[in-house]
Amino acid sequence: MLDATGRPYDFTGAENQFLPANLRIGTDPNARGDIQAEYELFFGLGLDGVFADHPDTAVAARAGFAQR
Repeated sequence: MLDATGRPYDFTGAENQFLPANLRIGTDPNARGDIQAEYELFFGLGLDGVFADHPDTAVAARAGFAQR
């Protein structure tokens, strides 16, 4: 069995235009969406890290997820 890890690349931005519809807040494509929820979704799927344009938000989401 192969034991491999991977990191998704790249969580581009926190703006609505980069997020799936269910994580957008409002209709402005440049407004900040719920990037925290997107990170938590992927951490819930078993990822332990990501490459992100907003690493501070990703680290905070991972820390919050780990405390659950």
